[in-house]
Amino acid sequence: MYGNAKKRAGGRLARRVATVGAAALLAGVTVGTGVAAAQPAVQSAVQSSASAAQAQRSTHVTLNNQTGVSMTRKWASLTHGEWQANSYPAEVIGAWSSAAWQSQSDGFATGTEGEAVYVTSFGEVYVKWNNPYVGSNSYTCTASGGHSCERSGGSGNNASVTFTVR
Repeated sequence: MYGNAKKRAGGRLARRVATVGAAALLAGVTVGTGVAAAQPAVQSAVQSSASAAQAQRSTHVTLNNQTGVSMTRKWASLTHGEWQANSYPAEVIGAWSSAAWQSQSDGFATGTEGEAVYVTSFGEVYVKWNNPYVGSNSYTCTASGGHSCERSGGSGNNASVTFTVR
């Protein structure tokens, strides 16, 4: 009996070691053994996933149309970064309304930079945002046809800027 019990215990131990080894392999552990070696790798993987969810730089843009005419997007593009999911500049911004979108960095030590042009019955509205990894944020907004464009906000690594066309 003693011999069979010893074999069963050895089998359970082998299965546990195999399970821990598989978990360590999935967590990216290539050196070390046992649970103690796997735990730091699992914590590191969780922290990496959490930090990947927050971009190093992002810019949330709001465009307020305080004119009596609608604006239709002519084009929009990013020089750096990517559009945040489901957050592309609106195709049309109605009179006396607003639209918002967001871009974010898409790599290590990068920023985001983009621009959008809207056409109206009075001309064009141009907005540009630049949130670099190194250096100061910068913004441009112009409106033709006797209209003005003002900017508010826009500081920080994850900035929120508002352009208002009057």
